Amino acid sequence: MQSYSCAAVLLANGEGERLGALTSSKVKAALPIGGEHRLIDLALSHCSRAGIERVGVIANPMASCLTRHVSSLKEWEDRVTMLPSSPGKGTADAIFRNYVYLKLLDPEYVLIASAEHLYEIDYNELLGHHVQSGALATAAVASVGADGAPRVVRTHAALDQNGRIRQLARGRKAAVGTYVLAGVYVFKWCYLKKLLEKDACSLSSSHDLEADVLPAVLAAGEPLHAYELEGYWREVETPEDVWRVNMELLDSMRPLGAGVLPFHEDRTGKLSTDVYIAAPGSVHQSRIVGRTSIFGRVEHSVISDGVLVGQGSVLRNCFVMPKARIGKNVMLRNAIIGEGAIVESGVEAASASADSIYVVGNGARIAPRQPKTPNLFMPPLSWLPN
Repeated sequence: MQSYSCAAVLLANGEGERLGALTSSKVKAALPIGGEHRLIDLALSHCSRAGIERVGVIANPMASCLTRHVSSLKEWEDRVTMLPSSPGKGTADAIFRNYVYLKLLDPEYVLIASAEHLYEIDYNELLGHHVQSGALATAAVASVGADGAPRVVRTHAALDQNGRIRQLARGRKAAVGTYVLAGVYVFKWCYLKKLLEKDACSLSSSHDLEADVLPAVLAAGEPLHAYELEGYWREVETPEDVWRVNMELLDSMRPLGAGVLPFHEDRTGKLSTDVYIAAPGSVHQSRIVGRTSIFGRVEHSVISDGVLVGQGSVLRNCFVMPKARIGKNVMLRNAIIGEGAIVESGVEAASASADSIYVVGNGARIAPRQPKTPNLFMPPLSWLPN
């Protein structure tokens, strides 16, 4: 594997407002995913595979949970630096405020990546593409027409015949091309310094990488190269996104594999030695990890560390976050149960349709309705959500 003088900056300063109760007590990058990971683990894993040894994580003031999590990752001990950001400021401002960190490292290249999306990428291959093209700046792009195309406002890109970005437009209905910026960039450090300094001095700039810095590159006539993502890419912007990516972990037709999950081991249908299943409890086509106790029936679901599922309960198409408690005779379908939430015995809850999900927020406590609701329709196990 080719080695490059590169430092990485991971953007973990998103507040995740659209995730509602799932990020009420934590930043978006600390959101649990896949039963045993958090969103930031995916970007850190990509850095590890590419041999990038120095990583700065830009986080907002609510990031104490994220700091604790990163500090607990033994493989990143003394290699990750938590960096501050100012709430309400753009990504370019966040990077510029940590200029001294990059100046001290003085790498040849700087890789900037979102720590809040799921994507399959080889950072080393991206760096190689950047170096071989002789580019000063390279942006990863994803096809709008591909499965998982964005449903939120993003920056659209039009490419020329040489694979360079010729136009950028931001907006839900922008129609300048068939690609969107995927949130991963590589710059020569000497060039990025000039861009950040110029943007910081602009009174008309919102100091955002996508909205201001990259358009300024094009406006100056400088080449902006594109690197097309060909594998899995998902935005995680809403509770529906969180539920969908966890359900896709269980779909044998779309394994995420080593390219997405850090230190990947396919646990679907497998149980760790810490999982306790008491008869008549059962697990079917599910991903169960950590110190989990199952006394009910779990079907096509992702169950995280420290979860208890009570006797007589049935969970189908659910994502249960760490340390949640599910009481006895609970019926859940198409649901997310937040971290540390308690679902009391006898609760019956499901989404109104296959197009929506039922969400219990972090630390929430849900009691049975009065009068008791009718029994839920539980589709056969072979039924999989779209």
